[in-house]
Amino acid sequence: MPKERKKVKTAGIICEYNPIHGGHVFHIQETRRLLGEDTAVVCVMSGNFVQRGEAAIFEKHARAEAAVRCGADLVVELPLPYALSSAERFAFGGVSILNALGCVTHLSFGSEAGDLGPLRAVSACADAPETLARMKEELKKGVSYPLSRARAVRAVLGEHGGVLDTPNNVLGVEYLRALKATRSEMEPVTVARRGARHDGHGAESASYIRKLFQSGGDPWALIPEPAREVFRGEVARGRGPVLPGALEVAVLSRLRMLPPEAFASLPDATEGLERRLMRAAQTCPDLESAAAQVKTKRYAHARIRRMLLCAALGVTAELNRLPPPYIRVLAVGQRGRAVLSRARETARLPIIVKPALARRLGGRALEYFKLEAAATDLYALAFDGKARQGGLEWTTSPFVAE
Repeated sequence: MPKERKKVKTAGIICEYNPIHGGHVFHIQETRRLLGEDTAVVCVMSGNFVQRGEAAIFEKHARAEAAVRCGADLVVELPLPYALSSAERFAFGGVSILNALGCVTHLSFGSEAGDLGPLRAVSACADAPETLARMKEELKKGVSYPLSRARAVRAVLGEHGGVLDTPNNVLGVEYLRALKATRSEMEPVTVARRGARHDGHGAESASYIRKLFQSGGDPWALIPEPAREVFRGEVARGRGPVLPGALEVAVLSRLRMLPPEAFASLPDATEGLERRLMRAAQTCPDLESAAAQVKTKRYAHARIRRMLLCAALGVTAELNRLPPPYIRVLAVGQRGRAVLSRARETARLPIIVKPALARRLGGRALEYFKLEAAATDLYALAFDGKARQGGLEWTTSPFVAE
């Protein structure tokens, strides 16, 4: 009898790496420790704009190269409509990309819980009729959707309901829900988050590192050496760091030229929120004050910032609802070549390595790619001098490790 072919373990990680730090590197290493040192790691990474509703601190190809130099094997892009979305759609987009590769066996994510048990309990509870009924009652009180769900789950589950009090647990629950919704064959694996909490302070907080860049502090010691080299190169070329406010005028200018229907077509545009957003964009002197003017107990600040960027970049509710139309490669390590080779046989979506392929694909794939190209053109306005050129999306190839 012929020998059964050994199944190659390949783990997917959905990430932003904004920027990559020691905690991210630990997650990659721990994933291999749990699954086997020969496990390939594929990262689905946000592009030039991230879920906080901000520009990424460094350009996506640089962040992807840094990830490969720090241990990832292959980095592909999470398309803009999912990167600028709620935790639910962010998870859906990332899981859909990994599913579509057809060769990823596990989904690895960090969590404060560090244990799949309570995350699975909350995931199963989230869509139960009793939970949904309690959520409706909470929403009537004017609280936000995430808080209403957290309160409803806590009421139903008791102790396990506290899982939704921390952000990486929330994403972990959404990853599990996305696995179920897409009927994924990937097995979930969670790694206990190490160090500072998400958006906290300390060496393993991307938010703290970004604040050091903004305040003129010294963030470099907190960035792994291989990534440090990449990002220092970006700084030397006038391509970062991209700080809050760098795109303020460009985004406001775009928002003030948009017609009312552009705001009406936004993701999460409900209950007259789109009209309030348009008025704020027309009258407020900066994006933060516009978001603050619209923010209420019902709508989180990050949601408002995402909607403002979605309006400026042309991301609509329809694009947000649809599944990804392609897999875009940003960086490839030595072991990543083997993953790509397998994926060319198993992938259920076109794989874009060279940008020129997007033009040949046409249809919805070309529409999404043009959206990314426009976002990159806007992002490049935060660069210095001659680095501020347009058309980079069509001319930048993936980083390939030698």
